[in-house]
Amino acid sequence: MVESPLCSIPLAPEDILLRREAVEQVREAIRHLPPLLREIVELRDIEGLSYHEIATILSRPVGTVMSRLYRGRNLLRTYLVEPPQRPDGTRDTQFGIREIAAGTGGGETLYQLKNPIPVGSNIEVRNNTTHGILKVTLRAGAYDWRFIPVPGETFTDSGTGTCHGKPS
Repeated sequence: MVESPLCSIPLAPEDILLRREAVEQVREAIRHLPPLLREIVELRDIEGLSYHEIATILSRPVGTVMSRLYRGRNLLRTYLVEPPQRPDGTRDTQFGIREIAAGTGGGETLYQLKNPIPVGSNIEVRNNTTHGILKVTLRAGAYDWRFIPVPGETFTDSGTGTCHGKPS
């Protein structure tokens, strides 16, 4: 019997906390969706139900489910990169945590950002006009990210950061 070595490696408490925080950020964004869209996004993307199952539960046509899912995902779409910061939002380049958020909603249109970057925000890059992928590479002691646009688009962003232990 071969045992998977990954199953026997317990997560450090810090890793568990970071995962919980990331999940909470996604759930918070979903909570801001209009109720009709939020319900379908939760049933499909969190609960994993099929379009048909959702349509049955909500007594709606499958086309309505698909349309609302499309609209809900588009509202979640954005691309944000913030510098390393403390949980209170203040910049900390030595021990802060870098947040990279990439909206992935599917569909053909991009979410329209209505407000400029807030004054005092740590947001370094924000783009909602370009389709593409976000490639993140983890290395020993460092990480790299690169936004790769679809062919014909020109926006790109990339960077690198170092990994560190907790402050002493």
